Amino acid sequence: AEKKAKEDAQAAKEAEEKAAKEAEVAAKADRESSKKAKEAAKNAVKKNKRVLKGSVKDANYFASGEPSPADIDGVLGDVETIQGKIDPDEIAALAGKLNGLKVADEIKAVWVGETKRLVEAGKLKDGDVKVLA
Repeated sequence: AEKKAKEDAQAAKEAEEKAAKEAEVAAKADRESSKKAKEAAKNAVKKNKRVLKGSVKDANYFASGEPSPADIDGVLGDVETIQGKIDPDEIAALAGKLNGLKVADEIKAVWVGETKRLVEAGKLKDGDVKVLA
């Protein structure tokens, strides 16, 4: 009986060690996948921010003729202000609206709409955004 008890204890110990190893492997896989998901989300935000900046560039910074450095700074400053106030999902939604638009008036309308939405939501104050208001 003593021998059987020792064998049972040994088997239980081995099973416990095996379970602990499997749990460790599973935890490591979870960490890897969450790390990859975070990385993908970060890259998506970067890409969407490029779309936002590209949209105002496509619209020639809303200048008639050649935009002056002050025009460019003003528009990009507003874009960065808005980007700083919205979360990644809102950035993606805005990028979706702007994607494919080439006409300056249409692009500006989307930006003005977004500015109004942020002012109404209390995320921006009137006057925070100068060019895209």
